[in-house]
Amino acid sequence: MLVERRPNMQMIDIVSTIHDFIEEADTRAAPPPPINDELVVGGHANQRGAWFVSPFTGAFQTDFESLTESMNVPIQSIEIPDALIGFDPANPQPTARAFHVKGCSIGTARPWLIKLREALGNHVRVTAPKHFHGVSTNGTPGSTPIEVIEWMAYELDVFQKTPFSSRSSLAAAFHAKADPRPDGNEIALGSIKAWLKTLRVRRYDRPANVQRERRLPLGLNIGGHRFAQGLMGFSILTPKGDATTPPNTVVHQTITVPPPAEIPATDAGRVAMLATWLPEDDVFKDIYPFPWFKRIGYPTLAAMIDGLEWKFVVDTTVSPPTIECLGGRYEYSLLIPIANPGPGGTLDPTKAPLIFNHIPESGPPAAAPRFDETNTFFYETAP
Repeated sequence: MLVERRPNMQMIDIVSTIHDFIEEADTRAAPPPPINDELVVGGHANQRGAWFVSPFTGAFQTDFESLTESMNVPIQSIEIPDALIGFDPANPQPTARAFHVKGCSIGTARPWLIKLREALGNHVRVTAPKHFHGVSTNGTPGSTPIEVIEWMAYELDVFQKTPFSSRSSLAAAFHAKADPRPDGNEIALGSIKAWLKTLRVRRYDRPANVQRERRLPLGLNIGGHRFAQGLMGFSILTPKGDATTPPNTVVHQTITVPPPAEIPATDAGRVAMLATWLPEDDVFKDIYPFPWFKRIGYPTLAAMIDGLEWKFVVDTTVSPPTIECLGGRYEYSLLIPIANPGPGGTLDPTKAPLIFNHIPESGPPAAAPRFDETNTFFYETAP
């Protein structure tokens, strides 16, 4: 519904891949092309550069590797035809056309965004959200207008090899990681402590997934509603998991190793070999354009190896022997709707006015848009 209500939007909902979407858009473009403005594709995503939209048949997600593959295999190409976007190779000029990704927080994976632009042909502006992307609706179908409220939320993530011991230490880690608010001021440590207290999380060494629905104040009346339905959230993933939550394994690599006699007998010895074993796969090499260790938040391979809890599974029944290297960690995620400070400077989502866009069923919005794809706080752009 959010995309359907964009001005002059034509929906393409009969295709299942980006490749087919671009072909269909080119077919439908009113003669002669180009399109008037933009292409928009939505799907779940994460900060590691995984967009859960199939780029071409046979690929489950659009990640750095599938984008690279699309550029090397013509039948899997997702390149946008120049005519569709009004680009003239004989007279190359920047085009106003854009390709907008809708997927939570994937704009923070800038190498992925640049690679996507390259795979699309390098002639469109590409944007993606830098935060959790929320959509709420008010109204009753067939009775009252359906009002769409678009909002975003801080998605703060921290991780380490061992669990945090207290709310204060976890809050301090979130505070150190948090970007400034839209107004440029920092998120106060006291606000983060208050958010964690509201979510009532008391253990930090066990898996958890807490979501609290909240009425988010709009600061004005929209169709008889002064609030949007939203949520606050907090989650913990652990290396071991539990009966209902799988282990949080962020590295799972199978290595072909020398004869069994040369495999270190202890896990400590095997960890010492990881700097040699892992780069057998290019994605762990420093020279790789978007190495895996950076996707999961480490500046170097050495920092990743040191920052994870490792387990190993050796299989000597095959020739040559293999060893599975599994790296896990504790991950903590805090989800808080982005709002302007409320009374007394509070950032409590139930009291602070939500930063939102109103997309009405008909007519003009009740308030001017608070953000769009050109807003650098909410969106990342390539180039």
